[in-house]
Amino acid sequence: MRRFAIACLLLFAASECSAEVLYGVDNATNQLITINKATGEGTPVGPIGSDVMRMGGIAVSSNGTVFGSADLDANLVRFNTSTGDATVVGAFGLVGVRGLAFDSSGTLWGFEDGANDMVTINTTTGAGTRISRVNLTSVSGLAFDSSDTLYASDFTNGNLLTINPTTGAHTVIGAFGHANSQIQALSFDENGVLYGADTQTDQLYTINTSTGAATSVGSFGVDLGAVRGIAFGVAAIPEPSHIALIAFGLTGAIVQYRRRQRSA
Repeated sequence: MRRFAIACLLLFAASECSAEVLYGVDNATNQLITINKATGEGTPVGPIGSDVMRMGGIAVSSNGTVFGSADLDANLVRFNTSTGDATVVGAFGLVGVRGLAFDSSGTLWGFEDGANDMVTINTTTGAGTRISRVNLTSVSGLAFDSSDTLYASDFTNGNLLTINPTTGAHTVIGAFGHANSQIQALSFDENGVLYGADTQTDQLYTINTSTGAATSVGSFGVDLGAVRGIAFGVAAIPEPSHIALIAFGLTGAIVQYRRRQRSA
C-alpha cells in the first residue's frame, strides 16, 4: 500500500512537470489562447487588455514566462497565463518588433519592423539592441531549434528561412506551398517539430525544416483569426506546498490502512 501511494504521488508530480502547452495570441479578438497541436483548435485564456495594441510575436523563457511584442506600441509585455492579461515590461526603443524567440543561452531575439534588423531584447527593461541587418522586409515568425539554428518565415514570399542573427545572412530553405497563406508565427515543440500559424487561413501547420513544405493540422476555430504569435511552453508546475499536502494526505491514508489491518 505504501509503495503504491508513493508511486501515485511521483506519477502525479511527473505528469504535471512534463505537460507541454502551445500558447498563441489572436489579434482579431485580442486574446491569449492555447492551441491543441494535434487538431489546431484554439481555446481562449482571456483578453490581453486594451493597453496593448497588435501583438507581433510571443516567446516562452526557460522559467515558463510568456513574453510578447506589442508591435504598434513598441513594448515588451509579459502575460499572465491564467487570465491572459498582459503587463508592459518596457519600451523597445525601436520602431517595433515582429517575431520573438529565445536561444539556448536565454537571450531573447526579435526582428525590427521597418528597419529590418535582428535585435536582442532585455527581458527586465524591454530595451532592444540592434545586432545585424537582414536584407528582407517581411520576416515575421522566429524559432530556434535545439542546435540554435534560427528559422524564420518570409510571409510575403511564402518561404521558410534560416538566419544568422549575428551577421544577418539568410538562406531560403523552400516554399510553404500554400497559395494565399501568410505563416507569420513559428515554434518548435519538445520533439523538435516546427509549427507555424497562418494569419490568412487561420490554420496551424507543421513545417518540414529540410524543404519548407507546410502541412495543415487544422483550423483555430470560427471565433479566432489573425494568430500572429505562437510559442510552446510547459504547463504550471504545482507549488511545493501542494505536493506536500498531497504527501501528507497519502501518509495519513497509509497510517489509517495499517491501523485497520492490525485491528482486523
